[in-house]
Amino acid sequence: MRKASTTDDPWRRARLALYQALLLGTIFAVWYLMTEPVLVSEEFARNTAFFFGKPVLVLQRTIEWFVSGKIYEHLLITLVETLLAFAIGTLFGLGAGLAGLAGLMVGPIASIESGMGDRILILTLVVIVVGGIGSIRGAFYAALMIGVIDTVGRIFLPTLLRAIATRSVADAAGPALASMLIYLLMAIVLAARPQGLFPVRHG
Repeated sequence: MRKASTTDDPWRRARLALYQALLLGTIFAVWYLMTEPVLVSEEFARNTAFFFGKPVLVLQRTIEWFVSGKIYEHLLITLVETLLAFAIGTLFGLGAGLAGLAGLMVGPIASIESGMGDRILILTLVVIVVGGIGSIRGAFYAALMIGVIDTVGRIFLPTLLRAIATRSVADAAGPALASMLIYLLMAIVLAARPQGLFPVRHG
């Protein structure tokens, strides 16, 4: 013979229903007591009914919004806020993931330290200024231009300097001058075209 389950016991179901009703009543009682004028003013509770108002005010405000049609405005605002929060969180997570991937790739060829990204940040600033603030196309072309100038300068400047200086001095001064060429380019662009070489076109 199958043993009767505890969920089949009508008395047990009645007790569970009673406990649930008591718990719900306790929540509403605490909610009601926390909104007494001693703690929250009546005007403040009416203006912020869904946070500090009595349950009666919450129901009244909901009915008013349904009748006036404002409930749809609030639903739309909530939807927009949710989508914006999702987009911002997704972009932040994607950026953090790309930064972690970049650190993973550069780790085997460079020393890992807390300030290892400072030089990249400075070069990023130069790329943004040269290409134009807010311009994706400008950032792409400026990054290529600055990379070529830095690489070519590090390769050929030491050879050119050997004609007027010793080999050790030329090898030490060449990379330094190549780095200076990047900032010299940024200064020339700022003086001749402050908006950048490829600014964003409005309209």
